[in-house]
Amino acid sequence: MTDNLQMIRGHLAEELIPDKSQRGKYVCPICGSGDHGSGSDGAFSIDRDGVHGKCFSCGFYGDIFDLEAAKTGLSLAEATRAVVARYEFSSSTGSEKPAAVPADPPPAAADFSASLRLWADRLSGSPGEEYLAGRGFSEETMRRFMLGYNQEKNEITIPYNRSCTYYSTRRIDPAAIVKHWKPSKDDADPALFNAAALRMDRPVFVVESPLCAISIMQEGGSAVALSGAVNQNLLLQELGKIPAPPLLILSLDNDDPGRKAQAQLAEKLTAAGINNISFNASGPYKDPNEALQKDPAGLRSLISTGYQIAESYAADLKEKAAAAYQETSTAGTFDGFLDYLRRNADRQPIPTGFGSLDKILNGGLVPGLYIMGAVSSLGKTALMVNFADNIAAAGTDVLYFSLEMSKYELMARSVSRLSFTIAGERKTNVDSALSTFGVLFGAKQQQGDSFSLLQDAMDRYRRTVGPHIWYFEGVGSITVDDIKEAVSNHIAKTGRRPVVFIDYLQIIAAPDPRATDKHNTDVIVTTLKQLSRDEDVPVFCISSLNRMNYNEPVNMAAFKESGAIEYGSDVLIGLQIYGIGYKPGEKEQQRKIRIQDLVTKAEKEDRVSIQVRVLKNRNGKRGDSGELKFTKRFNTFFEVPEDFKEVYTDENPFTEDEKKEDGWRTI
Repeated sequence: MTDNLQMIRGHLAEELIPDKSQRGKYVCPICGSGDHGSGSDGAFSIDRDGVHGKCFSCGFYGDIFDLEAAKTGLSLAEATRAVVARYEFSSSTGSEKPAAVPADPPPAAADFSASLRLWADRLSGSPGEEYLAGRGFSEETMRRFMLGYNQEKNEITIPYNRSCTYYSTRRIDPAAIVKHWKPSKDDADPALFNAAALRMDRPVFVVESPLCAISIMQEGGSAVALSGAVNQNLLLQELGKIPAPPLLILSLDNDDPGRKAQAQLAEKLTAAGINNISFNASGPYKDPNEALQKDPAGLRSLISTGYQIAESYAADLKEKAAAAYQETSTAGTFDGFLDYLRRNADRQPIPTGFGSLDKILNGGLVPGLYIMGAVSSLGKTALMVNFADNIAAAGTDVLYFSLEMSKYELMARSVSRLSFTIAGERKTNVDSALSTFGVLFGAKQQQGDSFSLLQDAMDRYRRTVGPHIWYFEGVGSITVDDIKEAVSNHIAKTGRRPVVFIDYLQIIAAPDPRATDKHNTDVIVTTLKQLSRDEDVPVFCISSLNRMNYNEPVNMAAFKESGAIEYGSDVLIGLQIYGIGYKPGEKEQQRKIRIQDLVTKAEKEDRVSIQVRVLKNRNGKRGDSGELKFTKRFNTFFEVPEDFKEVYTDENPFTEDEKKEDGWRTI
């Protein structure tokens, strides 16, 4: 295929028309330079290598494939396929197998250049030239637009573009029944006349017929023609391909059908966001070509006026755009800021239910992204479920996305915790409370106090927590978009903004399976931050930690697997064994032994002393919570008050008179 392409590149000269000077130059097929009659040099020449050409007028340089792309507006790949389809058999010898046609190649653009150039050569001295002169066109204009004459049908020919992929004709005989003709859709794709003008940085007149467009261009304007008011969609399709369309000056025929069509077109363009103005470029005449015939100076004046109005309109648009942009400044949005403050005036932080932590967080959770990390077995999920249950029991909705555990296991954990809490309230032996396993698999075997605790715990969960919590479960299947959709759906259906909990960050489905874990985590964190901002909700997410930090006080370095975790979160929280921090004057070896003892104890014992560290707080202070006792068996966290003489509520199963030297125990 590569050899075949190289051979096809040698056909560049066949794509060109020699100029009339006989000096080895060519008419540029892009800008038309060199097509100005006998004695004028072409601007297009072929390099010594025989495969590259250059136009000294428009600056084009390239091979046959580049030329095709420049002429047709196709991409280089599409242009290459079109040229290959044209030359594949002529590029092979009888002994060679023709190059394979690319799979489903796009249809090559129609090429009427040979006929159109033949007719253009026959225009001079013909009835066609006399007809066009009578329509007000100069010889220079006829050459510039390659207008021609088909003697067989007694009609003028009008190419629609330099590449000659479309054209129309007009019968000269006033008695002809059919005045106009264009190729059928089977022969060529319909096109606008001079669509290239839409890609220039200048307002463009939009008229109905090519002769009207040529009239405006002869007198110094820029124009495209619809070739009939019914072809409005062709204009919209062409404009849809252009990143920044120019301002359009709509000047269809100056009669009732033309004015009606112009109003329809203006409405369509405005709906599509394309700037346009309506202007009569015909004056008292039916269309711009009639104006050219009867008052060329008047047409020039109208074109100038049209551009002045367009310039004023563009300046007004620019001024309005600048004013709209200024409204986005802080001053412009200050009223919105005041409204935001008024809406939040009575909005209180949402307490987690743990006083010492809420104190650091200025009362609890507010809209933002919270990320909490801890080493394994310190109760990350248990603490987050405690948060969720406390918040739901207080009447705030919770959406909990569990990516590891089933919702029934999480519900069983909550029932287990409540059975333990109720046992404390009743002064009942805690051994009667139920573990998660007991709730899930041993409910039928429960008797006595255990059965009563189970029933009361389930009833309390159903009444207090259940109405305000929704669980979403999935292993590796929940995406950030699923989370966003669920939050949006909840707000739409309830009118209430929930607290969002995610367990946990690293097993949210990867946005891009081909990307690195770090990149995917960065994208997820950024998206969750946007969710908290856009929906005005707290988003609380668990994250894993670097294993290097397992025997150290938790710190921000533990989250370094993703820079977005540290920088994208509003609040960064770490859990650690209570007392694992550094002590003044302690030697390193002593510290290692003490830390190892704490870690071993935490792994073996059912009761662990935990501390919550707020490592980062974008809008508040940092600090450490008081001591929390985590009872693994019952998935329960309780705060240990700093003042041992405090009077405890019935809901706190830790009592002063049962205090032991090594900590607290429940009744």
